[in-house]
Amino acid sequence: MALSLSNKLSEDVTVRFLIISGEIMMLQKRNKGAYSTLTAYTASLGITTSHYNNYESGSVVSVEVLARLTEVHGVNGHWLLTGKGAKYYMADMAGRISKLEERVYELESFLKLNEKPKR
Repeated sequence: MALSLSNKLSEDVTVRFLIISGEIMMLQKRNKGAYSTLTAYTASLGITTSHYNNYESGSVVSVEVLARLTEVHGVNGHWLLTGKGAKYYMADMAGRISKLEERVYELESFLKLNEKPKR
């Protein structure tokens, strides 16, 4: 049972790796970015196109490659492992910053309402 769960997790991570890789390359092509070709993209991950093709054929993506994906391309490691949360750190950070800004505004409003008049 544990082995099949481990295999399923590895398959899920590989699928998410391929999904995010396709998205990154598509965005790079649209924006004429540095990683718009498969060769350039795989080089950014420290792998060859053959390795990438192996992943497409069902090989398990190594932890080192996943770590590089998070470092170089800002992919959220939590999303890679679980499929939950924002795909990219910046999207996650933007949401957190927005919530913090709302709280600061609420606190400032509260302080102004409770401010004693100056004499």
